[in-house]
Amino acid sequence: MFKRFQTKLVFLFTTLFIFIQVLTYFSVYFVTSRNLEHQGKQQLLYSRTIFTQAINDRAVRLANEAKILSSDFGFRSAVTTEDNATVISALDNLVNRIGADKAILISLDNEILAGTGETSIVLSENLPACGLIDAAEEQDVSTTFLMIDNNLYEFTIVPVLAPVPVAWVGIGRVMDRNTILDIKKGLPEGIDITFMHQSPLRNGQYLETTLTEDVRDKINRLPHDKFENLNELDIFNLENDQFMMLSSSLASPTNVSPIKTLLTYSFDVAFSPYRPLIYALLTLLGIGLFSMIVGSLYVAKSVSKPLRVLAHASRKIQIGDYTAIPELRQKDEIGQLAHHFNQMTVGIRDREERIIQAEHDMETGFPNRLKLEKFIQQLIDGDKDKNQIFSIIQFSIDQFDDVRNTLGYETGSKLIKNIGSRLKSAAPKTDMLARLSTTSFCLVLPAGSIQEARKMARKIHTLFEEPFNIDGFTIDVNTKIGIATYPYHAETADMLVQRANIAVINAKNNIDHIDIYNKNKDSYKSDKLSLMGDFRKSFEQGHVEFYYQPKIDLSINQITHVEALVRWIHPERGFILPDGFITMAEQTGHICQ
Repeated sequence: MFKRFQTKLVFLFTTLFIFIQVLTYFSVYFVTSRNLEHQGKQQLLYSRTIFTQAINDRAVRLANEAKILSSDFGFRSAVTTEDNATVISALDNLVNRIGADKAILISLDNEILAGTGETSIVLSENLPACGLIDAAEEQDVSTTFLMIDNNLYEFTIVPVLAPVPVAWVGIGRVMDRNTILDIKKGLPEGIDITFMHQSPLRNGQYLETTLTEDVRDKINRLPHDKFENLNELDIFNLENDQFMMLSSSLASPTNVSPIKTLLTYSFDVAFSPYRPLIYALLTLLGIGLFSMIVGSLYVAKSVSKPLRVLAHASRKIQIGDYTAIPELRQKDEIGQLAHHFNQMTVGIRDREERIIQAEHDMETGFPNRLKLEKFIQQLIDGDKDKNQIFSIIQFSIDQFDDVRNTLGYETGSKLIKNIGSRLKSAAPKTDMLARLSTTSFCLVLPAGSIQEARKMARKIHTLFEEPFNIDGFTIDVNTKIGIATYPYHAETADMLVQRANIAVINAKNNIDHIDIYNKNKDSYKSDKLSLMGDFRKSFEQGHVEFYYQPKIDLSINQITHVEALVRWIHPERGFILPDGFITMAEQTGHICQ
């Protein structure tokens, strides 16, 4: 991603700083959110208690006023004498005096006898089955919430006793915005009240709310089932705002859709005291980030500059320049690194000299057998998935000992160097040319097939057609050349060199003195060595026997001689032909036995 160490260091420090700051920020935010959520639950539960108490207090006041009216002698007389004008006047006075919105007189048959203003059809239809009368008969007072003309009313009914119930008086007060705003004043900050009429015929009708118009519009755009699936105490997101909601149902007639109270707690309001803390954290993040970048640049520069010096020195080592770098003024780990780097340079130079001596021929400067086999093994190791074919060409100088013994060691050494120079001029730069022994050289063709190796062998053979002129002596050089190819002839480095050498030995029988390894002409196979070992044991165990073949003189028809024949019956390989072991017996000295 980044090539410069200085950039990587600055990036690392900056990333770690941002990560820690972001982790701190979200940790604070998470803890604060959890605390506010817990606080919101407590506030909502507390607010529901206060709200319920406020509704009950209003119901009690309405009931007390209704009882005062129903206990008035003149009102009871008007009711019993069916003086509707007096009844309506009394109801109007009650409504005006207590600030109610509707008052009615209900018969024992659940019919509305009189009322203030226009009597609502909805109220007339719901009274018979709303359960108010039944509750009032049992408890002398009954309170419920009704929807009348799309307005929410808190309705209270008490009996008119003379001395037994002769009628019912009902007083209703609209739950308008001003009313719930008055109730909200007694609630904790951030708590809002919403009345909602859940009708199956519509998505939900929001009657009154203390929420702002903007929030109310957002709620109105939500599907109705959004609130049906809410738990009693739940959290929901409203675009960019988050609320906690406590839902509860109001007492309402059993035959109509329920009316719910939604107490909402705004996290936006709850978070407002913490905004200065958030801004302070963001400011510290910006200041710390700037300081971190400046400090990282300074530290990175102090580290990267000496590292660049060391990198430059390492490139010089790569090209063979072992000049020591100047001592750095720093006494820290970087300074110690530079000091040890200089010591390492000296050590590499000394070891390289020893490696060159160990892996190179001192007379010609060519790689020796050790270096050659390492090079071949690298080719084999790199051939795992490439199916590569390569060849080695080994050639040997004939009668070199005669030249050296006749003309001297110095002349012989010069001849070897001239032979090496002539070979090097013919070999491609990518090939490996090594000296195996006093009179043997080996050339590796990394991408050479058998045909290409034979072509190169002929080229080398042509090189030696011209004699060498050494110290005024004209010297003809004759060579034998052997070829072995991987993987056809061997699969290891030492076996490949060995079989190229066998090909050199067999090349003396060819006209051009060039031969390719052939296992059928290999008299040095490992199974032959094993057979030689078995031959000695066979003498001791009696597996080598003599058979006598008679010779008959046909003129007299009699046996006159016998021929003694040796036979070897191997316990595992069976009968072995004499041609296969007589030569071995001669080589191992067992022929005498």
